[in-house]
Amino acid sequence: GNNYLERGDADQAIEHFKNSTNIAPDEYSWFGMAMAYDLKNDKGTAQKYYMEAANNYTGKWLLEDFATNLITHHAYNAADEFLKRQLKDKPDNMLLVYMDSVALYKLGNKDEALTLMKGVFDADPANNVKRAVYDAMSRGESIDNFFQNRI
Repeated sequence: GNNYLERGDADQAIEHFKNSTNIAPDEYSWFGMAMAYDLKNDKGTAQKYYMEAANNYTGKWLLEDFATNLITHHAYNAADEFLKRQLKDKPDNMLLVYMDSVALYKLGNKDEALTLMKGVFDADPANNVKRAVYDAMSRGESIDNFFQNRI
């Protein structure tokens, strides 16, 4: 499926990922399906499959990398729901809290995002990037320039 995606053949990728989700449904298969629909510019269907990926997380994909990929693919609802589930078991994981604050901010839940980001910043006040993100959120500014290549 990924080879088809790299070649820009969304329809073949979708066929491959459909077969994969029937055989072994996991976050990789669902995420691949979402990316194929993104390639077709069918954002609504893509978001549906990003949510499926989040709901079928098996742990094969490194937790933080999976959440980062949801955010970088603009799957903010899926990222928020996924991160909230993960934070129930890992409430002190500030990277997950940070990522959830980003997802919430992008969803327009600025007050909740700022509250979470304040906790992240307070836990590591010397981190200039986190301070800059917190400051931008508190001013209601875009945070996109902080995430050009990575979370």
